[in-house]
Amino acid sequence: MTATVFAPGDSGSTAGKSAAQKPVSSAVQALQLSGKDGRLTLPKRDTEQFGLVGVTWTSPKAKLDADIEVRTHRLATGAWSDWHSVQAENDDAPDAGAEPNARGGSAPLYVGLSDGVQARVTSKSGATGIPAGLRLDLVGDKQQKTSVNVAMAPVAYAADAADADATETPSPG
Repeated sequence: MTATVFAPGDSGSTAGKSAAQKPVSSAVQALQLSGKDGRLTLPKRDTEQFGLVGVTWTSPKAKLDADIEVRTHRLATGAWSDWHSVQAENDDAPDAGAEPNARGGSAPLYVGLSDGVQARVTSKSGATGIPAGLRLDLVGDKQQKTSVNVAMAPVAYAADAADADATETPSPG
């Protein structure tokens, strides 16, 4: 077998260049959680495709004192993932003087390309640990329509060498 390797960005290829020059247009799906007494849930549901999950709430100054867990329906496997924690560190809040419509929020969690979600939020301090307007935000690519949508130049390929001797060491040139 003979293998040939090309470096990405090879001057003979424009596939990688055209993909890198296109702007990415994001789509956000905002999903409300429901519940009471410091426990909110979002039952399993189908969604548009997404790859990032975050939790946001109305006031950027409010503190979230809760455990947040999500699981997603992965396109790659067709199965539901295990539960994953979303980090609600309060240092992810918008900076002072930020946009007037800014929301408080968690750090985003990359979950891979998914088309379904389930969530649960459990306050550590009763109902007071969950700020008003809490929702689950799913971020995806507006143009993403399939599980594989990447224009990329090949970086390697292999081909059978019919006349090559298996013990022969290849030499350059």
